[in-house]
Amino acid sequence: MKTGTVPLSELFLSRMQELLGEEYPAYLQSFDAPRWNGLRVNNSKISTEEFLRIFPYELKPVPWCPNGFYYDGELRLSKDPYYHAGLFYLQEPSAMISAATLPVSKGCKVLDICAAPGGKSTELGVKIQDSGFLCSNDISSSRARALLKNLELFGTGCLAVVSEAPYVLKNRFTDYFDRILIDAPCSGEGMFRKDPDVCKAWNEKEDANALFSKLQREILDQTVPMLAYGGLLLYSTCTFAPEENEESMAYLLCEHPEFHILPGMDTPGFGHGIPEKMNEERLISRLSEEGKKVYEEQKERIFTELKNCRRLWPHHIDGEGHFVTLLVRGEYSEDSLRPSAPSPRAFRSSAAECSEPLFNEFAREYLAPGFLDGSRIRVKNGYVTYAPDALPDLTGLRLLRDGVFLGNVEKNRFEPAQALALYLKKEQFAYVLDLSRDDERVIRYLKGETVFAEEDEITVADFVKKKKDSVFVLVCVDDYPLGFAKKKNNTLKNKYHPGWRMTS
Repeated sequence: MKTGTVPLSELFLSRMQELLGEEYPAYLQSFDAPRWNGLRVNNSKISTEEFLRIFPYELKPVPWCPNGFYYDGELRLSKDPYYHAGLFYLQEPSAMISAATLPVSKGCKVLDICAAPGGKSTELGVKIQDSGFLCSNDISSSRARALLKNLELFGTGCLAVVSEAPYVLKNRFTDYFDRILIDAPCSGEGMFRKDPDVCKAWNEKEDANALFSKLQREILDQTVPMLAYGGLLLYSTCTFAPEENEESMAYLLCEHPEFHILPGMDTPGFGHGIPEKMNEERLISRLSEEGKKVYEEQKERIFTELKNCRRLWPHHIDGEGHFVTLLVRGEYSEDSLRPSAPSPRAFRSSAAECSEPLFNEFAREYLAPGFLDGSRIRVKNGYVTYAPDALPDLTGLRLLRDGVFLGNVEKNRFEPAQALALYLKKEQFAYVLDLSRDDERVIRYLKGETVFAEEDEITVADFVKKKKDSVFVLVCVDDYPLGFAKKKNNTLKNKYHPGWRMTS
């Protein structure tokens, strides 16, 4: 049996046969079924209904994600102008279950501890809106940079992108977050059908399940103390092994007995947790003496709650393999769904403007009055950011970004940032060139080329007091911002971020 050109190991196949029993042949047949491609609509920029109205291709709903859809894999949607406007994120359909399961609302303080490349964080940011705080962390700095790009593309505002080990954050944020998402590193068995390279990596490891199970336990021990009592935690993997799924959850319930597993989604095709497939001897060997005592005393409760976990099998659903568990710290109540009161931010200013005069001049000329709260604007070494309303102390952390990067001072002038363009709405900027999706200038702009526009194509906002010829222009596609250009006469010098440009 092969996935692509990579053979499935006999060890893996024998484990799956033991796990699935009479369903094993159906699982093997799923390798011959079509691969499923998904996109998730960015509801902070556009409603799902409006997106379906303007999107030119046929879509089919993903049952477990209200703003998720299947699309034809022959389409190159990463080259689509709407993708570059941040209107949707490309995501494997089963992976949408994590952020869809975790209840997040406006004002929540949320931690995504293993966040890159950003599929879950982008949706969490949509849910908290522009109130609250999203800490998106990845221990790899290179992966964290990709995470930052995706969050900026989505126009996420109340964020901090951090690159730290979980234990570093634990020492800073004990009992702090209302919600935590742990999309744990795993052996990736659920992705073998989709990605032969994952299968190859599994084959090359001596015991991938044991390796990742150990890492998961470390992440759990370092992360769960950061959840406030009454808060909710979402644990997910894209693997099948009980060692990385039910056993990791049983470990959590024993070592941190204040946690309880809540019922998961009852979506057709979803499977329940299978605690009977755990290796109890192995589990017990990994527990502390206190954990062993909890297991002995609460085994019935633990097994019952583990059945609340949800498994997504590729032979039952239109998607890849996934495992998801929703837990509460303490007793569940309606209050668990409400965010705690926001902490006061580490800085505050009563001034309507910030300390950088060049930014103030830019804001008066280009930004709609009242668009920015002056007390949230920060300036450091000429870089101007718009911080979350409830920003904790992040001093000493490896911080890639806190808030929206508005721009920086260069050669005695203020240059607006790409992140500002994606954070804006069309009506909030003074000068706008709004192009239709099929205008050839859209692709030329996204490739970094100079474009041209007639004077009557540039919309000037009502709040502009004195119209100028040489100005920054917000380039949009069908009302949605893409980036900036600098206009002089009919020529628009391209200011689209070089690292984001379309290459072909």
